[in-house]
Amino acid sequence: MNRRTRRTVITFAVLAAVGAGADWGVRWFAEDLAADKIASRVSGSGAVTGIAQAQVSIHGFPFLTQAVTKTLDEVDITLTGIPSPDGVGSSYLTLHRADLTAHGVRIEGTSSAVADTIDGRTTIDYATLGTVLGSQTRTDPESGRILTDSVTIAPVVADGPTGSRVRISSGGHDVIAALSGKDTNLVFTPETEGARPLAVAVPTGRIPLRVIDATAGADGITVRFTGHQVSLG
Repeated sequence: MNRRTRRTVITFAVLAAVGAGADWGVRWFAEDLAADKIASRVSGSGAVTGIAQAQVSIHGFPFLTQAVTKTLDEVDITLTGIPSPDGVGSSYLTLHRADLTAHGVRIEGTSSAVADTIDGRTTIDYATLGTVLGSQTRTDPESGRILTDSVTIAPVVADGPTGSRVRISSGGHDVIAALSGKDTNLVFTPETEGARPLAVAVPTGRIPLRVIDATAGADGITVRFTGHQVSLG
């Protein structure tokens, strides 16, 4: 390789490194900005208690090309401390962590983005679910007193390592319940005839996602959710 060729190769290598560094820098700035906006959207305003945190990872290289076309192919979002909305009906909880993947994200203007689809999951430990279900109030039909019970939840061992049923124990009684999703709720449907279903709302703030299924495992219940045409900020 002669001197001129070497110089050309070195020049292209330097330009490529500078370009990659610039691309990484712009990507980092965009991820940080997106994380702030998403966390703010999830936290909402007066309808929730607490503040969520978000981490964002934008896939694809180069990022600058995606930025110019205002379309991001895939974005990973990790949310922590997703707060409970104030409400009545279903019981609410705060999620410690949820992992989301957004596909086909369209950047609209300078401060908003919409994802074609979002898929995600979270695992809720049994102790937390037991506390939430135990906080649901009910009325004694004979005395009219408001009752609350200590509730424990465990997977049904016969279903193997994972399954769609759990054992709910309360007040000396055990009930086997099937897991399912309905709208934003994790639903426990007892197999005992006449027993009422129990529901726990899975909070995602102002990012509208619906629960599509749930699986009982050793560490808790893994909930999967999805959404379409979801605004991210």
